[in-house]
Amino acid sequence: MSSPALPSIDISIVLNLHDEARFLDRTIASLREAVAYARADGLSAELVIVLDNATPETAAKIAAMDFSGMGEIRTLEVSHGSLGPARNSGIAASRGRYIATADGDDLVSFNFFSAMMEEAERNPRTIIVPEFLYAFGTRYHLWQYFGTDRVSKLAFFGYHPFCSRVFFPRELAQDIRYVDTKATRFFAYEDWHFNCEAVAAGYEFRTAANTILFYRQRSTSIMAQEGHDKLCPYSKYFSADHFLTGLRVSHDAARKSPKVPKYTPEGTRLYCMNSQAFLELVYAANQIEFGIDFEHLKYMSMGSNVGWPCQQALGLASAYFEALEKLNGGIYDDIVFLPFLSNGGAEKFLLEVSKSLLATNVAQRVLIMTGQEFEQHEGVDQLPANVEFLDLRELADRHGVKDLGPLLLRLIQSSAPRARLHTNGPGFAIDFLLRYYRALPENRIAYYYFCAETLPHQQLHFTYGSSLNFLSEALNGIGWVISDHARILEDLGKMVHLAPAKAETLYAPVPPPAESVPRLPYSPGSRPLRILWASRIDTQKRPDLVPRIAQKLEERGVKASIDMYGSSVFGYSMPAGVSRDGPVRYRGAFRGFSSLPYNQYDLFLYTSSYDGLPNVVLEALSCSMLVVAPDVGGLREVITPQTGVLIAHEADDEVLIEHYADALAAIANGSIQPQPLIRNAQRLIEERHSEEAHRQRVASIFRPTGN
Repeated sequence: MSSPALPSIDISIVLNLHDEARFLDRTIASLREAVAYARADGLSAELVIVLDNATPETAAKIAAMDFSGMGEIRTLEVSHGSLGPARNSGIAASRGRYIATADGDDLVSFNFFSAMMEEAERNPRTIIVPEFLYAFGTRYHLWQYFGTDRVSKLAFFGYHPFCSRVFFPRELAQDIRYVDTKATRFFAYEDWHFNCEAVAAGYEFRTAANTILFYRQRSTSIMAQEGHDKLCPYSKYFSADHFLTGLRVSHDAARKSPKVPKYTPEGTRLYCMNSQAFLELVYAANQIEFGIDFEHLKYMSMGSNVGWPCQQALGLASAYFEALEKLNGGIYDDIVFLPFLSNGGAEKFLLEVSKSLLATNVAQRVLIMTGQEFEQHEGVDQLPANVEFLDLRELADRHGVKDLGPLLLRLIQSSAPRARLHTNGPGFAIDFLLRYYRALPENRIAYYYFCAETLPHQQLHFTYGSSLNFLSEALNGIGWVISDHARILEDLGKMVHLAPAKAETLYAPVPPPAESVPRLPYSPGSRPLRILWASRIDTQKRPDLVPRIAQKLEERGVKASIDMYGSSVFGYSMPAGVSRDGPVRYRGAFRGFSSLPYNQYDLFLYTSSYDGLPNVVLEALSCSMLVVAPDVGGLREVITPQTGVLIAHEADDEVLIEHYADALAAIANGSIQPQPLIRNAQRLIEERHSEEAHRQRVASIFRPTGN
């Protein structure tokens, strides 16, 4: 049975109201003029009024108003509390061939509906918008709109290039609904989302020449309260399929001509000031609303949707397009955020997590994204299968994109909608998550916290708290707080009330040595003690202590030589007292502990002002080395009286150096016997830090995402 035919109404004006009683006389007078002008052109219209939780004053005003001459009037009372579903209710109740959206505090030029109808009839599958937006009230400006024949469809990625007052065929409303932004909690701009959906459905945008939306600026308006950091909800427009296919022509055009068409605001002002038609339209509106006048046109700011915002949006969309192209439409179970890719530290730890996720089939595909400017990422060509790498900062820089937030958000929504998000922060990932974690309820966050950074100042050691700030702010949105040792998690339980259910200790895996070369045990007094130091050359690792420890040993008559290996990431210079020859020698950079000639040394010396459970110590133990290390971070969980030599950590460097010298002297004179300690340490590493133990632990923490 076929549905009954709709009455022959040309235009349905859907007017949404909530608390606009004081503006309604002017709003309705403006609509009445525009409807009368359209009726003179032979067009029929109806007014559908949607009262959404309307105030008693607004409802009473509507009930008492005279709507004669405006065609059929339909009034709905709904309780959505949200503009999107309220518009949907009004559209569902309407019967016109075309829908025109309207709001309770704005006015329109008297030719508004007539000109829009004319343009719509000439252009099927097109949304019509006014050519000008005259903003008045608390702020004044004039904005000129151009259609998608001049505004690239890529622009919708970065901002809304049009307005909420649109005119479109009923067929569009049968396929697309306005979204409820209140239900999304974080997002806003249901009109931006609706227009994105229309673009994805193949619709174009055109302007109706010399039409004006008189847009009232109110300090208490919804738009003023939405905030500038919000975006529209995810739309089919942002999907990889639509971007890489539906927008490829737009992308190719933008690549050939990256600059948007030139726009001169003063040209618009000159046109408006000298146009008789524009003068008449503004004058008619002024007779209804005195806040609209011609004088402001001389001074108000002018802009356009082909101006600076469009240029910024094109760069953002182009970067997004190229990112999707590089990812080739892949859907990821896990995204790992790193500042840069290197062979050590937190980067190595998270890479090992990725390997175990894949090895246990908890994940099928993993994406590593870096967001800090870096000259040369290490190990990109050595990443395992199904682990892909994207340098987001380099990609963004090529397109002039400063803010990675919107780009990263859309990549997650399109390519990793339910992926776990792994980061250790601070940096771009923490900045992003603080802004957007509420927008990603399906993406659980795994936050890796290894140590609290400390920075010295005038003999005082200050803890740098940015990581703790993130935990304090976003703890409710974090699924797991993971560390390579248990001590820090216990501290966090006291400090930020980290729930035990969220705290996970994951010990790093340590590969067995490539070859086992027997080392002759050190015989006290037979020769100088040969000491190996290998770490990053930076403030944290305290390389400055090494020559001072050597000097203290010399003062005590302990014969020893120390070889230092390492390189600086951020330009930290080698401390005084280290040279190519002498008691403390610098031997250059190294790539992993296995690349070191560790069998030539009697022990491994580790210094650090703060730490987690460093890989280099674990690898030294695995390679049958006696380790002397400070009691910082999680080192006490691997260096115990049964497995090595743990140095009491002191804030006073002189006292700390004495402790190191005491331990090294005890080894040199035979008071400490290395072999039992080495055997116990190896046993601990084999049992707790094996690859298999790591995989089992990762599988117990995480579950498949369902992507």
